[in-house]
Amino acid sequence: MPVAVATAVAKTANEWAVDVPRFSVVWHAGEPLTAGRAHLGALMDEFAGVEHHVQTNATLIDDAWCEFFAARDIRLGISIDGDATATRRAGRPRRPAGL
Repeated sequence: MPVAVATAVAKTANEWAVDVPRFSVVWHAGEPLTAGRAHLGALMDEFAGVEHHVQTNATLIDDAWCEFFAARDIRLGISIDGDATATRRAGRPRRPAGL
């Protein structure tokens, strides 16, 4: 996402965040960490008074990412879907992606 798009979204989100006790922005879809720390940080910098959440598969997380998350008080959600051959709790195979 270009920073200009985040700026446009942040304009409205920042107004909403003032009127509620807690307002969250969730970064997900694809893998947000592939944007890199500098770009993801630039996107987040446009927002004020919000908490940030990142949904990730965690494969790119290293010490530098952990420092980034801690410095910005970012909350993480980790996707643990597994691959298409994984089995559900009920013992049935998972559906292939896209079905």
